[in-house]
Amino acid sequence: EEATALQKAKQMHSCSTCHATESREYGDPLKATIKLAASGLKMKTNQKATVSLVTGLTKGDSVLSIKSDKSKILKVSNVKPSGSCKLSAGKKTGTAKLTIKLASGLTKTIKVTVQKKTVKTTKLSGLPKNLTLKKGASQKLAVVLTPLTSQQKVTYSTSDKKVVSVDGKGKLKAKKAGKAKITVKSGSKKITINVTVKAK
Repeated sequence: EEATALQKAKQMHSCSTCHATESREYGDPLKATIKLAASGLKMKTNQKATVSLVTGLTKGDSVLSIKSDKSKILKVSNVKPSGSCKLSAGKKTGTAKLTIKLASGLTKTIKVTVQKKTVKTTKLSGLPKNLTLKKGASQKLAVVLTPLTSQQKVTYSTSDKKVVSVDGKGKLKAKKAGKAKITVKSGSKKITINVTVKAK
C-alpha cells in the first residue's frame, strides 16, 4: 500500500511454506498539504452560500471541521470531508475567521468579511479560450467565480445555436460542423470561448 497523509507505506509479505501473511510499514507518511480556493471571502448580510473552500489535499487526508470564530457574524454547517460547506451570514456586518482542520492535524484559516453591499463578481476563470467538439457531443462548462460567494448570476449565450447550443447551466451541445462563440457572463465580467464543431 502507498503512503498517505495519515499512514506510512505498507509492504505485504506471504510465507510460501506456512502461507501466513504479514505487513511491514516503511518510510514516512506523506507531508500534509492543503490548497485553499481563496485566502479571503466577502458575503452580504443574511446571505447563504454552499462553497468548496478546499481545492487540494494530500492523498488520504480529509477535512475534519470548519469553524467560525464569530457565529453571530458567520455560521458554518454541512461540512463535507472534501472541504465543501454551507456558509450563513448573520444580520451583523464584520469579519469572521474560518479555521479548517484536517484529519492529519494541519489547520488553515480564511477571513470572511460580511458587508451590506451585494457581492459582485471580480473574475471568471476555469474556462478554455478555444474548444473543439465533435458533432453530437456534449460538454459542461465549469466556470469558477471570484469570489466564490458572488451573488451575480452566471449567464451563457451562443452566437449560433445551429452550430452549438448552450443551456442555463452551461451545458454545450454540438449541433453541426462550423464555428460559434459562447459568451459566459456574470455581472460586468465576461469570457468568450471560440467553439469549433467538427463532423464525426
